[in-house]
Amino acid sequence: MRVSGVYERVLGIDTAGVSLAVGLYEASGLRIERLEREPLQHSRRLVAVIRDVLATAAYEPRDIDLISVSEGPGSYTGLRIGAVAAKVLAWTAQAAVVGVDALAVRAANVQASCVIAGLPARRGQIYARAYSSAARGGEEPEPLTDLLEGPTETVLVQLAAAIHERWP
Repeated sequence: MRVSGVYERVLGIDTAGVSLAVGLYEASGLRIERLEREPLQHSRRLVAVIRDVLATAAYEPRDIDLISVSEGPGSYTGLRIGAVAAKVLAWTAQAAVVGVDALAVRAANVQASCVIAGLPARRGQIYARAYSSAARGGEEPEPLTDLLEGPTETVLVQLAAAIHERWP
């Protein structure tokens, strides 16, 4: 149910990285959060974690109003597993679904004028982007750079150059 233009109960699913995270947010804030640190076991664990979160809250799927799911960047397989689970659950619960940028979510958790958010990629590479104005009253942070992907050292040099260009 929506309360004053805000979704009352939101289930968040993050399968972008090596860990799996599921959280239940209510209009009053975070209610339950589960983080599975067993690397790359999303296909085996996701449904069980969602079921556990809903059971702990004493909710049925139909009690969820919105499902947010990471849309990347990240593990191709992990993102597809999260998207399929979110769509199936949304269909069952008759809930809305929204995709969220995995890096923007990480950047939004930091209060700073410039934040660099990153996720590991395969073969020693990284996905990263610089953001401005993170954590301003719940607003999405503004990207300062395009999404960068490559060897960690190369991406960090590119980020440093882009930030220096903006703030000499």
